[in-house]
Amino acid sequence: MDLAVVITFLLLYTFLLTIIIALLFIIINSKDKPTPNILKSIKREYRMMDERGWDRIFLMFDLHGTVIKPNRTVGNTDIVYYPYAKETLQLISNRDDLDLNIYTCSHPHEVAVYREKFLEDGITFKYVNENPDVPTGGYGNYDKKPYMNVLFEDKAGFRGETDWPEIYKHFKEIYNE
Repeated sequence: MDLAVVITFLLLYTFLLTIIIALLFIIINSKDKPTPNILKSIKREYRMMDERGWDRIFLMFDLHGTVIKPNRTVGNTDIVYYPYAKETLQLISNRDDLDLNIYTCSHPHEVAVYREKFLEDGITFKYVNENPDVPTGGYGNYDKKPYMNVLFEDKAGFRGETDWPEIYKHFKEIYNE
């Protein structure tokens, strides 16, 4: 076989292989992404609210690694939101059927700064690390563990980097905004 024919064949083979790999990459990445587990929990709690006649559900939000990117610097209260975290929280703040609460290990003076910044951004959290609206009673003891319906917590599987867009989309749909 002539060397020019072999080189042409190898170039054509390489080109076709590159196209096949690119198409496989597109197909694999274009599949629907799985529904975040937190979204399944939100939908379940809305169903239960309707079935049981609750007037609202309680959402607890960890801050670092969930709503805002951790900076791991003592005293640094800069807020860098994960994509769609700010928009989602703005959308659901001050809803009659939702109570938003902070669930964090941040120091009280840091929490005060965060809350002020959140308010400036149009985000309202009702309580921090507590929920006195659901007191200890027959169903449970909430003296040390606040009652919540849904917990947004990176240590429990919530992924701030990827989960917010689907949650934003869900709330946009149910509130027709």
